[in-house]
Amino acid sequence: MLCCVYGGQSLRQAVKTLEIFNHLLDGQLGKIPGYTTIETWVSKSGLAALKGGAKSIGEAYSLIMDASISVGDQQLLLLLKAPAEHPGHALKHTDVEVADMKVATNWPAENVKDMVQGVIDKEQARPEYLLSDNGSNLRKTAELTAIQHHRDVSHTFGTYLKQVYEKDPEYVVFSEQIGKTKHLALTDVGYLMPCKQRRMARFMNLYPIIDWADSMLENFHRLGEKEKYHYSFIQKNAGLISELSEVLTLFEDLMSILKKEGLSQDTAARCKAIASKALLPGGERTRKLCELICQYLDKECSLLKEGSGTHNISSDIEESSFGLLKDSMPTCKIAGFTECILRLPLLSKLRKIGRINVSHVIRWMTDTRMADVEHWKKHNLRPNPLVRRRKTLTRMKQNQGTSY
Repeated sequence: MLCCVYGGQSLRQAVKTLEIFNHLLDGQLGKIPGYTTIETWVSKSGLAALKGGAKSIGEAYSLIMDASISVGDQQLLLLLKAPAEHPGHALKHTDVEVADMKVATNWPAENVKDMVQGVIDKEQARPEYLLSDNGSNLRKTAELTAIQHHRDVSHTFGTYLKQVYEKDPEYVVFSEQIGKTKHLALTDVGYLMPCKQRRMARFMNLYPIIDWADSMLENFHRLGEKEKYHYSFIQKNAGLISELSEVLTLFEDLMSILKKEGLSQDTAARCKAIASKALLPGGERTRKLCELICQYLDKECSLLKEGSGTHNISSDIEESSFGLLKDSMPTCKIAGFTECILRLPLLSKLRKIGRINVSHVIRWMTDTRMADVEHWKKHNLRPNPLVRRRKTLTRMKQNQGTSY
């Protein structure tokens, strides 16, 4: 189980790892469990950790919410309980624990509110604040629960980039020209192609494209005549590329401060000073960005109570959890979400080798029954479409007559 959660291995890889060690130790490990047995251990331990483990964050807490991971028509809502006071470093898996998670076809604000209320009832205390992206349903949840709501800094800055550049004529032309390079894939200049532009959250993931364009611009004089011909638009957009490169570098600097040190009056003032110095001397676009950033920081700081210290302002830990989950999910997307999501509650317990308590792991596996896992799946997961597909196609084959 530790191979899967701590080592990040798949179930079958974990079995092979145990087989290797068993061979090197001349069979001292005994009979190696199969991958289905390890899957059972993970599910039982994950459910036990979700219902309540040995780790407790304390009385004052915040909730980080996200429902951005989808498989087919299924959407996972994950609520992470984090300390209300920023820990002094970017949040790690060991700093948070899963408060609740559930799969549905969509998540209207009323349903999210019910899950938040369930956490409040369980903790017997309201969170100091909610933290999420700019999703309208999550913002409305904060209104319905009358809990202060912080907007994640990464998503918000991406929104500002979109607001300023999405319909800017110069950027539109540049983006279209990048898209047209896909026809170069099978040519001898295809080795210089940029990475594929994302359809969703494009402006949050603009860094690889601009980094490529900036590198191309810097090394353009080293290209051959054919390369220069096909990528001539790089030089034509040199001003925009340099501007975006500087803006994204600034964003990284600001987000580094806010993620590592948290949101406080002091960090907000420093960020506004850095943004003003870098963006105000520029053109209309950068001045607009500076205005939006300062407004954002003022708005978020207004939610800080006097003497409340420093708040978390980044939901990157949710994105990290989703990333680790994707690595363990079935490759067949038809299956949707399965009990593999029960790995998530174990991340806070088993991601730091020095804090792993073997007695807790043994108790999780022995005290939780598979009947408990099945009951949880029934109430928190959607029916597996892959099972329905197999049953439907099997019936079709059985009902088809053979005629010659």
